[in-house]
Amino acid sequence: MAKEKQEKHNRHHNCECLTCKLGKEAVAKMEAESIEKYGWYAHYVFGDKMCPSGVNIHTHYLGESFGHKDIQLCINIDPTLLHFVIVNVVDGIRKGIKYEPGKMYAGLVDGFKLEFIDAIENGRKVLRLLIPDEKGKYTGPYAEQLTKLNNADVHPIHLN
Repeated sequence: MAKEKQEKHNRHHNCECLTCKLGKEAVAKMEAESIEKYGWYAHYVFGDKMCPSGVNIHTHYLGESFGHKDIQLCINIDPTLLHFVIVNVVDGIRKGIKYEPGKMYAGLVDGFKLEFIDAIENGRKVLRLLIPDEKGKYTGPYAEQLTKLNNADVHPIHLN
């Protein structure tokens, strides 16, 4: 019965997220396995109206595992690149780097210096990693990362 309800919910909302595809229990199991194996996990949310560019990629459990704020990315670029960047950041955290807002960091993406700013993601204090354009500036769509920093609302999709 629960699976039928999940399928009906998915058809009604036309949602492609893992929670709608697999169900809450399956996703919770995957997250727990990731915490056990790696010490963290990430959510990739596309179409999030509460975040710049509709993109909200964020980590969970970095504080508990490594004593570090979770990381968020809010830019609409190739998801493979975003995954590469977030894994590099977490690898640095695992090695003891404590990223701070307002400082520039080289080596996360070749040829760029990146920085973090404070932001709120679903009521949690996180560090948002900013990715500049090819000139190292925050112009055009890259400037959107500097907006919607106080996202304190709960996403309704995860309440069901």
